[in-house]
Amino acid sequence: MRCEAEFVLKAVLRRAIFRLESAHILGQIVCEFGTIDDAHQAAWTKAALSDLLGGRWPRVIGFSWWNAAFENDPLTGGWSNMRVQESHAVRAIFRHYVGAERTVISRPITRLVTVKEP
Repeated sequence: MRCEAEFVLKAVLRRAIFRLESAHILGQIVCEFGTIDDAHQAAWTKAALSDLLGGRWPRVIGFSWWNAAFENDPLTGGWSNMRVQESHAVRAIFRHYVGAERTVISRPITRLVTVKEP
């Protein structure tokens, strides 16, 4: 199942990469993202991680999942929950795409890394 939010992430990254390349800015991109626990959360997460780790955007060299829950509006009591650990499906997707991926580093890099452009 494809959802609108899945296309939004792809559009945002395509636009960001296009703008960087148009401005002749070389370098890599690190992105932070997440999605709320709704009917599309698992499908969106699977699409995002499979694209990121499958090489769709080779200039994206890192990502951070916004693993948080917070109150959006104290008057209505609306909450956004993007916690991986609170969804069995999202946990399984992370284990499959992130846990088994040897190129994913689960800790901060504390030294300078030099990347040579091709």
